[in-house]
Amino acid sequence: MAFRDRRGTIGMGKAPKYEGPLATPIDLRKLPLEGDLDASVIEEFSKKIAALIDHYQIDRTLPAEQIWFQLACRLAFHHVPGCRILKKKRGAKPKWTLDECRALVDTVNASNTGKGLKVAISKAMKQHTWRWSRNIRSIGSIETRYYEAMRTIQRFEFLRDHSPEEAFERLMEWYGPAGKASARKRTTKIRR
Repeated sequence: MAFRDRRGTIGMGKAPKYEGPLATPIDLRKLPLEGDLDASVIEEFSKKIAALIDHYQIDRTLPAEQIWFQLACRLAFHHVPGCRILKKKRGAKPKWTLDECRALVDTVNASNTGKGLKVAISKAMKQHTWRWSRNIRSIGSIETRYYEAMRTIQRFEFLRDHSPEEAFERLMEWYGPAGKASARKRTTKIRR
C-alpha cells in the first residue's frame, strides 16, 4: 500500500485519503448518554481500528502482534518522515562510462555511410545489436548522446596523453585564467 511521491520516495508525500468511519471523528455528542462513557468511546475506537486494518488490507487471520506491527509500519510509512525509503538517488543522473561512450560511437560510426549522422543512427537502430532506445522520436536524443560521448572520449584521450601540468597549461591557453570571462557575443535569444 506504499506509494511514491515525485522524488521517488516510498511512503511519504500526501497522507492517504480515508473514507467512511475513518474520515469522521468520534463525536461524544452522538454517543448514548446512559452507561459508561469510557466504554462507549473504547467501543467506537475499536471500530475505527478495525476499519483501519481493513483499509491497509492487513490479514486479520495473523496473530495480533503481527497485525499491530504491520499496522504500525504502514501508518509510519504514510505519516512519519523518518520512515521514508528512498528509491532513486538524488542529484544528476550518473554519467556514462568510457566503455559505454565508445560502444555508442563505434555502433553509429559503423553504420555511417556519409549521408549524415541521423541516417547513421536510424540504420544503427535497426541492427539487432542496438541496445539503446528504439523509439524513432529519440534520434535527436541519441544524436546528443553521441556528441556527448565523442567529447567524453576526446577528454579522456587528452588527459591520457598529457601530464596534469601540460593539461592545465593547455586549458589556460584555451580558456584563460579563472574569473576573466571571454567577451564572446551571446548567440541565444533572451526570452522576455
